[in-house]
Amino acid sequence: MNVCVLMPVFNNTSGAMKTLQSLVVEHQTFDNFTVLIVDDGQNEGLSKEIEKQKFPFLVTILKNPRNSGIVVSLNNGLEHLKAQSFSGALARIDAGDECINSRLATQHSYLQQNPSTGMVGSYARYVTETGKFLYEFKPPSDSLALKSKMRANNYIMHPSVMIRFEILEEVGFYSNQYPHAEDLDLFTRLMQVTNIANIEIPLINYEVSNNQISDKYRRKQLISRARLQIRNFEFSEPECWKGIVKTVIGYMLPWSIVVKIKKGFN
Repeated sequence: MNVCVLMPVFNNTSGAMKTLQSLVVEHQTFDNFTVLIVDDGQNEGLSKEIEKQKFPFLVTILKNPRNSGIVVSLNNGLEHLKAQSFSGALARIDAGDECINSRLATQHSYLQQNPSTGMVGSYARYVTETGKFLYEFKPPSDSLALKSKMRANNYIMHPSVMIRFEILEEVGFYSNQYPHAEDLDLFTRLMQVTNIANIEIPLINYEVSNNQISDKYRRKQLISRARLQIRNFEFSEPECWKGIVKTVIGYMLPWSIVVKIKKGFN
């Protein structure tokens, strides 16, 4: 099963190069992969930098005609793969994040050994733009526990996932109906038709940038998450009630306090 690493990039040439360098290390333990970059604008010199580096894997750049946002960028990438009759597994990552601990080899092996699992994520290390460790994300790992917890919150790190492409085609690609929570919408649709899992070791360094932690975008994300929680709500499921409470509290608290709370639980 071949793998395509999908990375949307907006105004972050240096972050994209940092991510690609981490894939050079990955190539030492797993070489059956290509990289598809969706250029969403303002990535000065990206193509030249990639040509200069001469990476040991194929890097294809798909350029959006205009800045279109992450959902359109991801879907453009997926539609490109579909048109190419791609039939392997999709690995997501964002510019600035780094694959660690033989991520691609580990997740590829897991999917090969667990044919009933359509998506696998992992633990993740949250780091600052300078590489300073913040905390480790340790979500549930087995499918039953994960599906239950997903009623309360998103326990799958989006840029850590590897998904069978045929399952993606079955449930449909990303929706623009849930701003900044398009991943949670996709994951809740995926878990209706396949098993999901997390590997219990960190397989990515997840870079937290200033844009990612702004209250403006975080609150938009929480509103979308609340809508998804209501869509999937079951009165008899305690995790549904917990999820609503956590979302309301999260909306009221500033990000700096949220980070301190998360550090305390990790």
